[in-house]
Amino acid sequence: MKIKQVAISGFGRWSKQTFDLTTQMQVIQGQNESGKSTLRAFIVGVLFGFPNKKGRTNVYDPRDGSRYGGSLTVVFGDQTVKITRLGRTQSHLTITDLADQSVILHPEAWLAEQLAPLNQDSFDAIFNFSQQDLAAITQIKGADLQKLLLNIGAVGSAGWLNVASGLDKQADKQFAQRPTGKRPLNLATKHYAETAALVHEKALTLPDFVQGEKALMADKAEVVAAQNTVVTLAAQVKNHEQLLQQYDLYVKAATLKAELSDTPQSVSDDDWLTIQSQAATMTMHETALQTLNQAQTPQVGHVSSETFEFETALAQAQLEVQALQKQFAQRDDWLKTQQQLGAQFEQGTMPPPLSAQEKQQLTRRGSAMLWLMASLVVGVLGFLVAKPAVLLAGIPAGIAYWQYQRHQRQVEQILAAYNGLTVDEVLNLQNALKQQPIRKQKLAELNVTISDQQSALLRRLKPIAAHFDVPLQLSDLPKLVNELQHRYEQQKLTAQHDILKLTQQQQQRVEEIAYHQQQLDQLREAQRQIFTRYQVNEMAELTARRQNDLTTQRRQARYQDLMKQLDPKTLAQFQQDTDRQTLQQALTQLQAQLSVAQQRVFDHQATLSNHQAQQAQLTSNDQFLELQQDMADEQAALLDQFGDYLADKLTVNWINQALQFASQNRFPKMQQLATKYFDHLTQGRYQRITFSETELLVTRQDQQTFQVFELSTGTQEQLYIALRLALSQVIADIVAVPLLIDDGFVNFDPQRKETMVTMLQTLAHTQQIIYFTTQWPHATPDNVIKL
Repeated sequence: MKIKQVAISGFGRWSKQTFDLTTQMQVIQGQNESGKSTLRAFIVGVLFGFPNKKGRTNVYDPRDGSRYGGSLTVVFGDQTVKITRLGRTQSHLTITDLADQSVILHPEAWLAEQLAPLNQDSFDAIFNFSQQDLAAITQIKGADLQKLLLNIGAVGSAGWLNVASGLDKQADKQFAQRPTGKRPLNLATKHYAETAALVHEKALTLPDFVQGEKALMADKAEVVAAQNTVVTLAAQVKNHEQLLQQYDLYVKAATLKAELSDTPQSVSDDDWLTIQSQAATMTMHETALQTLNQAQTPQVGHVSSETFEFETALAQAQLEVQALQKQFAQRDDWLKTQQQLGAQFEQGTMPPPLSAQEKQQLTRRGSAMLWLMASLVVGVLGFLVAKPAVLLAGIPAGIAYWQYQRHQRQVEQILAAYNGLTVDEVLNLQNALKQQPIRKQKLAELNVTISDQQSALLRRLKPIAAHFDVPLQLSDLPKLVNELQHRYEQQKLTAQHDILKLTQQQQQRVEEIAYHQQQLDQLREAQRQIFTRYQVNEMAELTARRQNDLTTQRRQARYQDLMKQLDPKTLAQFQQDTDRQTLQQALTQLQAQLSVAQQRVFDHQATLSNHQAQQAQLTSNDQFLELQQDMADEQAALLDQFGDYLADKLTVNWINQALQFASQNRFPKMQQLATKYFDHLTQGRYQRITFSETELLVTRQDQQTFQVFELSTGTQEQLYIALRLALSQVIADIVAVPLLIDDGFVNFDPQRKETMVTMLQTLAHTQQIIYFTTQWPHATPDNVIKL
């Protein structure tokens, strides 16, 4: 049996949670209060029923109100089912066969049959334990373990064990082995001896009683003969009852034999060991290939890419530096021109260009000349016409002077802004002044362009400078670029050397890859041949075939167990068309004959009683006869009681021997295996486990014997676990279910804990183990579920 998935609808702190159990050694890891014990209780609850509220038991009601219960996906042999149990007070069980999604009828009976002969008590006693359970080691007795093995290993042993226990207690109430015992048989024996001594004293004086005594002896012989007949018939009835029980075993054995006849070709142990060895070797080669493939190319590619990136960046930087130098030269020319132009003015402040009107003021003579000419014409005319009229020429002459003065003031005012330059010089500067704003704007744009290019260049050079640990210097970019180029050339030489070295290493890896690939191909071909032999396509199918083989072996062992319980004579009788109805009819006939024989015994006893009464009447006044009768009664009673006592003791012995034979005498095997595990766990310190009638003893390597309470806590727990593991292995041919262990090794030292982990991993090859713990020393993503 293997649990593949746990799906919880609602149980304690868990709600709508699914856990996939993917490995044989499955670890559930979490801190305290993380829900480990709740998960373990859920698995047991789905298999055997959820707990009720009797006493102070935790029933794990869901905290968030989710529906109580959930499901387990379980593999029984070659059948995968989903066991769903919902509800606590009115639990409803559904079992679905996942192969065809069919629902199994009578699920409780079906599940009990799959888990048989286990019930929850025997499951908890062997396969389910926690740290708290380890304290139970101080209470373990050999008789309890033997009874547990008989309950599981022998069909119907529980009832027979109860019968044997009752008979043994009943016998012990009648007789004690001690000479001074005060129980009924002890007292009756003592009293009979005293009576016999007294009768012997009186016997010499009473010879007349002999004849009557002979008659009584004859009656007693008839009673004994009738009783023997009853005993014989009772034994035959008992034999036929046992025959009916053995017939049921024969039917089960025949069913198992029919199932075994349909099993496919089994995987041989040699092939299985070979395929496992091949799988491990293939994993080793695949891991080596994966490691080599991951380490092969990236290092060389990284060096080449980095080298190319720096080479391109530095070449581009040199071009950009050259362009910047040209822009710096152009800016210097513009600044020089601007400085030369500004040097012609005070404080270098250049006036704005002349307006059209101002330019006109400088280029034309003005209206004063016209007025002067007019004054001259008027004076000539006045002189010619009338001399007093010459005075009229003063008016235009005055106006001409006024116009001239005003024009001169305007020119002086315009020339004042040009630092005393002449009119021609001012006019010659107008084109340069008009270009000044445009040149200033271009200069500003050029400065922005230079700044942006410097910033961009610095950003591109920053990772390179950081790589070569060179400080960034904006003041001398050409020097910076030359320094970085020099550093890069040195690195390039080093990189080329590294590339050559890596190339050699890569060639070596290529050869190693080719070797591992060749080995892997050979192993795959060998594996394919084994797959072809068993007509499978992959490891999973062969593993399933192997698991089926283990199931077949368990069935075969069960079949052999059943056949060993059938003696050859009985088996031959069953094979000759004997059916249960015929056996039942024969038993009914024997029971009827037994009833008749018992009635005959009662009749002979009545006759004997009558004769005894007559004999007592004939000798009623004789003390000897009274004593004789008392002694006979005591003798008969004593014989009956001793017969009952011996019958009870012999029956107990017969039941125990028969059950031991039926269970293949598993107790010594369990004791031997537990001793082996205990010796391994204690590093050879303790070498033997023995059971007395009332206690368990262990023997150390120096042959000193200790009781359990004398051992350390850790050693007690190791003894307990050794017994648990031995029990689970001894009954593996009858029932194989997962081991549930909740932090069972807390008190182990590191070395013994490591030994325990190794043992569990070995056992997990054939039996699923679910281990709940706060930490696990061999955690991998495959076998650990972290809560």
